[in-house]
Amino acid sequence: MKRLLPVLQFILFLCLTNITLAQNTFRPLLENFYSSQEWENPNNWQKVSGNASHKYPQNDDHITFTEGGQYKITTLGIHLNLDDISTALTFENSRNNAHYIIGINGNATINFGTFNPKTQITVLGTLTSKTSLLLKGNKSTVTVSGNLIINEDFTLQNSNNLISIHKGGNLSVEGNFYAANGGGSTYSIDGTLTIKETLEINGKEQFTVLENGSLLVGKTLDSKSGGGAIFIIHGNLNVEGNYSINGNEKVTLIEGSNTVYGSNIISKNGGGGNFTIGGNMLVKETFDIFGGETIDLQKTGQLEVRGDIILSCNNSLKIQNQGNFIFNTNENSCIIRDAKCYESSKNYQLCEKINNSEDLPVELSYFVGQKAENGNLLIWKTLSEINCDYFSIEYSNDNKMWQFLDTLHGAGNINTPVNYEYLDTLSSGDYYRLLQFDFDNSSTVYGPVVFKNENDDLTIKTYPTVVKQGGLIRLEVRGTIDKSKLTIQLISSNAKIVKEVFITADIVDGYVASFKIPYSIENGIYILKVFHGYHQRINRVIIN
Repeated sequence: MKRLLPVLQFILFLCLTNITLAQNTFRPLLENFYSSQEWENPNNWQKVSGNASHKYPQNDDHITFTEGGQYKITTLGIHLNLDDISTALTFENSRNNAHYIIGINGNATINFGTFNPKTQITVLGTLTSKTSLLLKGNKSTVTVSGNLIINEDFTLQNSNNLISIHKGGNLSVEGNFYAANGGGSTYSIDGTLTIKETLEINGKEQFTVLENGSLLVGKTLDSKSGGGAIFIIHGNLNVEGNYSINGNEKVTLIEGSNTVYGSNIISKNGGGGNFTIGGNMLVKETFDIFGGETIDLQKTGQLEVRGDIILSCNNSLKIQNQGNFIFNTNENSCIIRDAKCYESSKNYQLCEKINNSEDLPVELSYFVGQKAENGNLLIWKTLSEINCDYFSIEYSNDNKMWQFLDTLHGAGNINTPVNYEYLDTLSSGDYYRLLQFDFDNSSTVYGPVVFKNENDDLTIKTYPTVVKQGGLIRLEVRGTIDKSKLTIQLISSNAKIVKEVFITADIVDGYVASFKIPYSIENGIYILKVFHGYHQRINRVIIN
């Protein structure tokens, strides 16, 4: 045993020596490294700890910024292929305001250590971490224009951080994404944020997915700690697993956006959330709503639920439906979860309407009129039709006595939008209306639209006249029109209609509307036309 003791001591010494050598730590004395020669220059580094003989970080060394002293550098810029030197370095810092930059020509495979508050990570090239990224403090910033790959988890341990993914940028988290301790961070996504496992948010996070952006969650989206998160989707949101809402979430889907929930939406803890749907939203399984939520299905929106809809007897669901609602009552049902529920319950009555969809009327998106060169043009659009036989068009000169003009066949039963036009070449009347007839001869009246030239005091001002892509133009409308339909067109220099919208305006005391310029539009001079029956106003807009 006595002979073995020196051997064991020697082995222990070797182990401790190797541990010490493996934990050599360097601080940079240069902010930006553009070549391996600069990286390997001993004058550009100071060794903080360790006994290795080499004078610059390599192998599995650590790189850090430390507080105090004469060393004021807090930025490390990598503009070379660091993988040629090492793929096992660890980045960490023990001071605030450290900034790590992977330049456009930079490439690095590293291990993330622990980061103090106000850390900045900017990725223009490619940065791959073999370990999890933990941002301990608040007010840290991660900006990605290139590729950032985290092979484990990404955790924000505090609030008020900013995650920005620019157009063309990709942030891929191979594990889970955790926003802890009250949340409150902001996410701006114009590239792609991919989370292979769970996205867990802990409070008032705000996710804005821009027109070119995608937020892809491989498993569940789990909102904890009272909810209150905000999702504004211009681009794409895809959640493969359940979306668990913990109360007061706000989800806004902008026109042209696409959101897919691959499993269930489960609202709990008091409900009260808000879905504003101007784009497309698909729920592949159950839509389980606790109650008190507001669902605003806008004219440009579509909501499709492929599983059951589950409601509480109380806590009435608030629904505004001007869009396209798709629900297959042959395979699924609207269910009241409570064992007992009175027929006077609003949610009970709503389920009855959903389950008896054959009794729902045609959903009309708009009915407007335009003065054309060869007559009066009537335009309308249905979002869905059930048992729609035909449309009867009538005209009047006093908005009281109506006369038959013509008929157009309906689409019968269809759950996609249908566009209709009718040109009255004789300009028969000053007022027009539609009568929509079902196969059982029941009817619904829409309109009227007005062509009478009685509103010469109608004025329309637009501002600003110079705007960027994605910007807003304000329309100030004044006149004496009550609940009228206005048609707004953006027309290019080659006479192509780039965008067209329809609004209902009560202009007795003036009306202000917003018109959003598409992101994809080219710079140039455009014409903004506003139609109201007989009236047409033209304004020039410059987009740059």
